[in-house]
Order: sequence, then structure tokens, then C-alpha cells
Amino acid sequence: MYIRQLTLFFLQENHKISTKTRLELILSQINVSQLASAMRKTYGSKDPRDYDPEALIYSLIAMQVEKIQAIKDLVLNP
Repeated sequence: MYIRQLTLFFLQENHKISTKTRLELILSQINVSQLASAMRKTYGSKDPRDYDPEALIYSLIAMQVEKIQAIKDLVLNP
């Protein structure tokens, strides 16, 4: 007798979950405080456009991990 096991997640849902957790795991292991501190010394407390240096660094890392080509695409990706 054969028993068919149903899947818990659809393939697309599994891909979304794994991509999100992978990026979160990578970003949680990277300490950007020294680099952000150096940027703050150069630009003051925030950069010229009032962006947080840590957020800028994390967004550049996210672009590389997710293979996002342009900054406008980074904004459009959830």
C-alpha cells in the first residue's frame, strides 16, 4: 500500500521563505558598526541626504546577495 504525503508548502512559498531567511542570516552575521562609525565621522551623524549609514551598508549587501542590478530595483523589491 502506498501513502501519498501532501506537501506543507508550495514551491513558490518555500522559495520566498528561504530567500528571506538567507538574507536575514547573512545580515545578522555582519557587523557594520565600525564602517558606519567611519561614515558618520566623514558626514556627521547622517549622510548628506539624511540616510542612516548602517541602512545604506545593509542595502548594498542585500543588492549583492539578491543580485539586484540597480538601486531603483532595490526599492521596488519587497
